[in-house]
Amino acid sequence: MRIAEWIQATYPPPIVDIYAVAREYRRPRQPLINLGQGIPDMMPPPECLAALVDRLGDPALHRYGPDQGLPELRAALADDYRRRLGVRLDPEREILITAGANHGFVLALMATVQPGERVVLGAPYYFNHLMALQLLGMTGVEWPLVVRDDRYVLDLEGLAPRLAAGAAGVVCVNPNNPTGAVFGAADIGGVVAACVRCGVTLFYDEVYNLIAFGEEPAGHPYRFAGGREHTIVLGSFSKLFGMTGWRVGYLIAPPPVVGQMMKAQDTTVICAPVAGQALAAECLRRCPDYPAAYCRELRGRVRRLAAVVRDIPALAWREPAGALFTLLPYQHPEPSRQLAARMVREAGVMAIPGATFGASGEHHLRISFGFSDEATIVEAGRRLARFFTGDRIRSGRSRTAAPGAGDRRAGGRGAGGVPGGADLS
Repeated sequence: MRIAEWIQATYPPPIVDIYAVAREYRRPRQPLINLGQGIPDMMPPPECLAALVDRLGDPALHRYGPDQGLPELRAALADDYRRRLGVRLDPEREILITAGANHGFVLALMATVQPGERVVLGAPYYFNHLMALQLLGMTGVEWPLVVRDDRYVLDLEGLAPRLAAGAAGVVCVNPNNPTGAVFGAADIGGVVAACVRCGVTLFYDEVYNLIAFGEEPAGHPYRFAGGREHTIVLGSFSKLFGMTGWRVGYLIAPPPVVGQMMKAQDTTVICAPVAGQALAAECLRRCPDYPAAYCRELRGRVRRLAAVVRDIPALAWREPAGALFTLLPYQHPEPSRQLAARMVREAGVMAIPGATFGASGEHHLRISFGFSDEATIVEAGRRLARFFTGDRIRSGRSRTAAPGAGDRRAGGRGAGGVPGGADLS
């Protein structure tokens, strides 16, 4: 059967390879420690699940809902925005409920970007964003983060020339996947100003918006002049309420854009899963601050992980302030995909290779602390310390600095490069 060229040219899901290695791991006395899983180890609030169970006899929960999403969920999201940000949204004209944030990003691209155009990706980037661009015949342009005081920050000076070169938009994930960085008001204000000057769209991904545990809260585009007019907000209830399997997200955009996205919504899914929408509405109404307790747990895990990493000379610490991850540079000659696979086989620890997130992520490892308690993190540290010490002894020489180690950007253009279809110009 003939396969279309455009889908053959799309980069395959890059985490599949490391999970394939993990499935082959067989050491009953040393179970695999999964520091790659990008999901929280929590369930939805019990009272919300109970409320949903009480509603399961309603025939409406088992039928198509409105394309735009259940009115109760759109109203609950508008109420949450007003409570948290003081922003008044029109749930009838500005909110669209999607089958997760990835689906929302595809709808947003289809409504605002032409095939062949370029979109700037804050990098290291979330790989599904690049894949969506490729599926639609568009191109991703890396905009690397920089490192200051062991933290990833936005390079606002580097954004302007990329937008001026003819980009149709820029993607900003805040709190950030894969780095765990949280970009504050000054940074987001700078991004908004650049988008307004160049007349481009800001795709603002706030999937982890309530999972921020650093000193500075995440900035929001709507707090700045022109932000509301130039921004499409992408969000999800998956990570906030432990409901990744329910596939419910949202888009917030100017009414004319929402109207056009409805065409793609009806064609692709008709509506997001109705029972999942009902559960998300219950969560927002009954337990809007549910993620706060989880953030307190994550702070303890981050402190433990920092102590573990600082005892391993081959790894450098990068302080996360949100989401479920940190992205750690390493000093080792192997490309990240090879190193991560060998870590699984020899140490029983899975991390996601940085090359998964583009050229800016090479010679890094993404570590997730969302699915592992403190005791598990300590055990992972012991295994990694033995792994890297054994490598040093076997090599018979001191560790070679990773390519690009002197570059204060988030990675260099090391081995592995950017997945096919990304433009590094």
